[in-house]
Amino acid sequence: IYHLFVTIMLLRSPSSLVACNVYISAGRSHHKEVLLSVLKQCQERCRQLRIGQITPSSAKYFLEHNHNHQSIEKSNKIAVVHAYADGPYDRSSFHLAGNADLVADVASCVAIDAIDGLDYLSKHGHDDHNDTTESSAHPYVGLVDHVSVMPLSIENEILVAEQEDPETSISQDGASFVPPDSHGLCSTYIGEKLSEKGINVFYYGSAHPKQTPLATIRRERTHFFRSGGLDVNSDGNNNINDIGDICTVGSPPSFVENYNILMSSNVSKKKAIGLAKKIRERDGGILGVEALTLPYSQGRYEVACNLLRPSEGSVNDILHVLDQWV
Repeated sequence: IYHLFVTIMLLRSPSSLVACNVYISAGRSHHKEVLLSVLKQCQERCRQLRIGQITPSSAKYFLEHNHNHQSIEKSNKIAVVHAYADGPYDRSSFHLAGNADLVADVASCVAIDAIDGLDYLSKHGHDDHNDTTESSAHPYVGLVDHVSVMPLSIENEILVAEQEDPETSISQDGASFVPPDSHGLCSTYIGEKLSEKGINVFYYGSAHPKQTPLATIRRERTHFFRSGGLDVNSDGNNNINDIGDICTVGSPPSFVENYNILMSSNVSKKKAIGLAKKIRERDGGILGVEALTLPYSQGRYEVACNLLRPSEGSVNDILHVLDQWV
């Protein structure tokens, strides 16, 4: 109830408010201490920022780059609204909401703390891969795999920035391109902090000069669709030592909803793929919906859905397709 209340109050606030999801390629029992430590540090930093005890590390960055955006509010709105570890997928997520500059500060801290903690775990021989039971890792491109920053305003204006050099490479976006909105600016700040840690950042959405969507970046610039449970040449499990130093960071034009459909063990891979095709827009399905079939655990499959435009293609639309499919 508290998380719902926080989210509702933030949704009623002006358009400089954003939501941010930080996805980490670690979520099994031997990662618990590191992930809990990251969460506690995140909660404490949110508290300090809310009461004005500390200045956000992103303050100067936003002051210097915020020429074309809505004014950034001075109120200190920031919260961790959800955190989750998915053992079978070996994946964790931290979900933040608040003022764009504060979210940029906290999200970058979450990402860096996770990298440092999991790197320490791996180097000291505590990354035990034996706690997997008929499970398969979620596809990934890096240890901190994906950071998504989304607008929380109900009416979000999509601004298009003029791009003088359309051939700017993705790895240089943060240095040569200023996003046209506050959630894009939040993304590029987080990306710069990750770059300072040696992470190769690929931007998407309004953090990218061409507004390139996430799916295109993943397909054309990374091994995402050939990793984890989608890698036919591996056992589908993560090894922190083998995970690359890539992270996709970006900002879709509107809030993206996730909806996952877990199949029972008697549903074959072929049937699960058939359901995904019925749902996703690319194959003539629901408007604005992406769907991917993934192996989950105990011989079961999951159809993972991204609702890119929930006002046009909703969960109810997915449930309607499910009723017909069953």
